[in-house]
Amino acid sequence: NSDGRGTTDRSPEKRVETISFSKEDLSGSVDVFELNETPEYAPELDDDQPFVTGFVIDVNSGLTDESATLTATIPSEQVEAAGADADELVVLHLHNGEYEQLETNVEGDGDITVAAETPGFSTFIIATGEQVEESDNTTSDSNETAGGSDDTDSGSDDTAGGSDNT
Repeated sequence: NSDGRGTTDRSPEKRVETISFSKEDLSGSVDVFELNETPEYAPELDDDQPFVTGFVIDVNSGLTDESATLTATIPSEQVEAAGADADELVVLHLHNGEYEQLETNVEGDGDITVAAETPGFSTFIIATGEQVEESDNTTSDSNETAGGSDDTDSGSDDTAGGSDNT
């Protein structure tokens, strides 16, 4: 369902609550498939990076590369069962066969709400990782540099559940 302002509200039983497009006056359909594990076409997560949940978000071809903010709610029991710490949750966007970690906001005492802005649509994994902060990674009067890690493995099976058209 669209509210006419570029926001799609999801039904309460779905984990993806909203998809808010950056541009207004967009139209099309959105299909969300929930994943129970990392899909076989995606790299495996690191051993210390538990899979919490995932989604494949299909949109019309005209919306594939539109930026939007995704908001999902995950029961705290699901986070705990995955062996994850809610404060360390991140949204990973599968793009060109690699994960792109999106800047992720995490809130909640009980059910956990994660929100992340994405530059486009495909497969998203919620796992743990170091929070990415947009910053000027320079230091003055120091030889230190900021760096990061982008380790991924390959292969796994995928399981996708139903589809919702909105």
